[in-house]
Amino acid sequence: MDLNSDLRRGGITVLALIVFSQFASASTYLQPIIDFVEQGLITALKRVGNTIAFIMFIYGAAKYVYSADDPAGRKTAMGVCIAAVVAFLFIRIADNVIYQMCVAMPACTP
Repeated sequence: MDLNSDLRRGGITVLALIVFSQFASASTYLQPIIDFVEQGLITALKRVGNTIAFIMFIYGAAKYVYSADDPAGRKTAMGVCIAAVVAFLFIRIADNVIYQMCVAMPACTP
């Protein structure tokens, strides 16, 4: 198997755990798993994602400044900065969607 299919399968598994943990909250024997996914895993993924997006933005900004006479380097650096901002926005939107799912369900605590 190649790396992309393994990452895709792992990403789908994490996404399924996050989404379906909301619907399984009525069962008491799954509560420790649900709490881990809601509190620990989501928080850890947000922190890591925000940190990576911030580092990539700083890298793109530094590359943009240092490649003042190279138009191709500036274009690449601008692409890195835009990708970092899009990644940060994607993380924020995903966090808000998960929060709204929790608020809509009375058994779930955000």
